[in-house]
Amino acid sequence: MKYRLLAVCGILAPLLYVFTVVLGGILTPHYSHVSNAISELIEAGAPYKTLLDPLFDLYNILIVIFAVGLYQVRNALRSYRAGAILLAATGVAGLLMTLFFPQDPRGTPLTFAGQMHIALAGVESAFTIVLVFLMGVAFRRDEHWSRFSTYSLVTGALIVITGVATAIATAQGSEILGLLERCTIGLFLLWVFVVAVRLYRIVDHPSAPPTE
Repeated sequence: MKYRLLAVCGILAPLLYVFTVVLGGILTPHYSHVSNAISELIEAGAPYKTLLDPLFDLYNILIVIFAVGLYQVRNALRSYRAGAILLAATGVAGLLMTLFFPQDPRGTPLTFAGQMHIALAGVESAFTIVLVFLMGVAFRRDEHWSRFSTYSLVTGALIVITGVATAIATAQGSEILGLLERCTIGLFLLWVFVVAVRLYRIVDHPSAPPTE
């Protein structure tokens, strides 16, 4: 039962993230999901920052809890264990950005908080890519997850492609920055959701490896 609850956290996290972004887009005047970055919803001085911050915080906490579940339930392979640790690290990085280092508004001088936001976002992105590939490798060697290996590796490759496109769009001030960013994050959120659902289904399977 404990591990099912941890898996539920992984199922709820992507749904909460999508809800929060949609809600923020509805509430924030002149906000565009195509041209605006998600971080702009909770940047310094954003009108609904105090409402949206706790929701993003909860998302990151759910990600960390889900990562703990992955680590505890399926810890036989080093690559699997490392992937779970990196997943938890992405949640911690997200919490730090929301709580202490919001993005600077466009066109304003870069502050220390803004610099840290950029740095943490880069670390979070790198961890995301590596963890998906690591899990893909681990899945290949696990009979209960072998079908998810190719899916994970393809997802990792697509995240790299869309992530690079997002970085280029950011540097150029592209009007489709928001859309590209959502493609990147959406791929990761879908991966988390799929893996969490799978974990929920097999955690009590009689042939599944024992948990610690």
